[in-house]
Amino acid sequence: MMEAWKCCKTLVCLLHSLRGKCTTIELRNEIVVEGTVLSVDSDMNVTITGVKYKKLGENTILFDQLFIRGQQIRYVHIPSEVNVMESLKDTIRRSTERKQTYSKQKLSRYKKSRYASERKVARELKIGRGRQIKPPTSNV
Repeated sequence: MMEAWKCCKTLVCLLHSLRGKCTTIELRNEIVVEGTVLSVDSDMNVTITGVKYKKLGENTILFDQLFIRGQQIRYVHIPSEVNVMESLKDTIRRSTERKQTYSKQKLSRYKKSRYASERKVARELKIGRGRQIKPPTSNV
């Protein structure tokens, strides 16, 4: 639940919209990583596939997959084909839909448990283990 909140309230949702797109990420230690974004979490941790890892003044190293901690990211280059406003709107819309679905599931679980406890009480009353309800007596 906290992850959905962070996604909607920060620009991490922009990184979410880069999933499946090739991008370049510059790290704090002068390393440039280029590849396709596989996943992003609420702490801006990024998993990239098809990675070209370039250290300043050294040869390029190729990796199948690389995990980057969010704290190490300095810049994320957004590809020119990405419409930033549309991506933000779409990601926020999907995140709020997930939140509403989660709330409905939670509510339906609550209702099911409430009805189950009511049925249990009704069964106990039928069996005679529950409270006995005395019929009203008339003083005539």
